[in-house]
Amino acid sequence: MEAPDRAGIARALILSNRIGDYLSVGFRRWASSNFLVPERATSSGGILVELHHDGWVVVGVDLSANLPTPGYGLPVDANNLRLVVDEAVVLADTHRLHRSADAPIEMAATVLATETNRRLVPFDLDFGRMKQVEETRHPKKLRPASSVLAPNAGDAALRACAYELNSGLLHQFGMEVRR
Repeated sequence: MEAPDRAGIARALILSNRIGDYLSVGFRRWASSNFLVPERATSSGGILVELHHDGWVVVGVDLSANLPTPGYGLPVDANNLRLVVDEAVVLADTHRLHRSADAPIEMAATVLATETNRRLVPFDLDFGRMKQVEETRHPKKLRPASSVLAPNAGDAALRACAYELNSGLLHQFGMEVRR
């Protein structure tokens, strides 16, 4: 897992590659998405980013894009999950710094499925190709993982927060998180 830091926003691997610089403003929030606007759709899957006036940051990503669908479940890209969590932590911290907030950030991450009766099946990189991870659990839903980021958080605290969120999600599959 690449360690997130404040400079990570500039080299974002998932968020910046899938959405443009256009943020629409409305309902006291700023949003960018390729889910909602058909001409902005990409083949690499959908993404939604919302920055709210009160400090809320919402990131939604299609983690099953371009993965084979196993007959008994929904695929989940564990590699993209780790990267998106890292980037969401940095995005939330950057948004907090721009707002000059001096309170801790409570963060939560989860994987939601539209088809609740199917199991979630993790896929990960294996020699450069996406492959189903063998000998893992296939839960029907994941419990949210949570963490708190202190107001004076540095890069080490960002890395620890991202690690806690990633491990909270991936341990539910029975997967270890690389530091």
